Amino acid sequence: MGGMQMIAAVYSVLVVTSFVCAAATGNLGSLSAGLFDGVERSVGLVCSLVGTMSIWGGVLSALDSAGAVTLLSRAFSPVIRLFLPCASRDAESVSAISMSMAANLLGMGNAATPFALTAVEKIEGISGETEKAKERDIITFSVISCTPVCLIPANVTALRSLYSSSSPGAVILPAAICAGICFLLSGSLSLLIGRLSFGSCRGKIRGSPGSCAEKIGKVDSHG
Repeated sequence: MGGMQMIAAVYSVLVVTSFVCAAATGNLGSLSAGLFDGVERSVGLVCSLVGTMSIWGGVLSALDSAGAVTLLSRAFSPVIRLFLPCASRDAESVSAISMSMAANLLGMGNAATPFALTAVEKIEGISGETEKAKERDIITFSVISCTPVCLIPANVTALRSLYSSSSPGAVILPAAICAGICFLLSGSLSLLIGRLSFGSCRGKIRGSPGSCAEKIGKVDSHG
């Protein structure tokens, strides 16, 4: 069963179970009222988040169109080289990973997902590396993508503003500190376990001449 089919099956079970339980307890009226109330709230929530998503999505698109991928790759290169040694030697992988990290920094997890999926595809396509080395990087990247550093929790701030918080931005500093700790801890554990399980990864930088991978701090063939 595919991923989408599994999700559809889970939601179908939840819906059917809700109706059965409501009918058995005589709460069909409450279920109907709650259903329509939830639909109304969800529409309002989506509308409130569209503006935030549009702004930061536009920022990412502008950065991409302006050729800022190289600058982002250079900025994130120390982190990428530390946690993803094999991927750091491939220009296309570095670009996709950098855009994913940039989106997460802005609290745009939804926008980061397509870049993350592209990064995984690029890592899988790296030639000259063992499958174990690539698997290790993919696993580590998946872990740090689930616990990213977030400097501007855009979605959370928008939600707090929607629900009339007196200080929507009060969570920015605590969220950034917690996110940083989670990122370092999860990334370090994943890197340690990966090295114990899969071994080290060494090799030359891959990418076309003058690519961002070569511009962001070259890694020699001796590691």
